[in-house]
Amino acid sequence: MLSLLSDSFLHGCNVLYDLVRPWANTGCVVVADSYFASVQAAVRLYRIGLRFIGTVKTATKQFPMAYLGTIVMNEGRGDRHGVISRDAEAAGVSLMAYCWVDRDRRYFISTCSSLAPGNPCLRWRWTQADRTTFNAPPVYMEIMVQQPQACETYYSACGRIDQH
Repeated sequence: MLSLLSDSFLHGCNVLYDLVRPWANTGCVVVADSYFASVQAAVRLYRIGLRFIGTVKTATKQFPMAYLGTIVMNEGRGDRHGVISRDAEAAGVSLMAYCWVDRDRRYFISTCSSLAPGNPCLRWRWTQADRTTFNAPPVYMEIMVQQPQACETYYSACGRIDQH
């Protein structure tokens, strides 16, 4: 069981905890990038009354990265798969670890939201629409990617690099 002593947590978890402590017990959703996100951070914030969604890249201790990395995603963009751990390390915490495919796989840890279909994200991209003609000119097209509600929540608050 994790203690609340700061020296037993990852540095990013301690920084995040210090930043959000004024909003403890409000039930707000904290959205964090990979520097702050970990299973430790999700559990720690849950214990002080905050919900959490964050991307996981390297802080994979207790995160099922190997399992989620081997799941076959047949649908490509918009496909998703997740696992739930109930009462995993702390009393009453339900953690959802999930993978969502956009251009590549993205991994998340969450104590809130779901993988139910959310609003699709729309992007404009240059693409070669006519693949039958050799060296056809590119066309600027709108691409629609289905996303789960958890990703919609995450990207509504944390969709850009170094955004406050």
